[in-house]
Amino acid sequence: NIFETLSINLGTAYVNDFNAFGRVYQVRAQADQAFRLDRADILKLKVRSATGALVPLGTLIEIRDVTGPALVQRYNMYVSVPLQGNAAPGVSTGDALA
Repeated sequence: NIFETLSINLGTAYVNDFNAFGRVYQVRAQADQAFRLDRADILKLKVRSATGALVPLGTLIEIRDVTGPALVQRYNMYVSVPLQGNAAPGVSTGDALA
């Protein structure tokens, strides 16, 4: 429920489609910008507990600043590291790759 609450309020969630004026429109749910401006707003979001009661997200989680890479390179969905190099003088590219 926490993931779903964060997804819908900070991102969007597909609801359904409807037809109007000969076109198909998607309906997406998202919290208004005024309700997701800062950390305190996120902690006020309500999630359903195991007993079915709505509780503030702040009673279940804390928000921390963490650092990480600005970009994660991937190849076939796996984390990868790009490598660049030149063959030594007198060595062919094919021999250098082998």
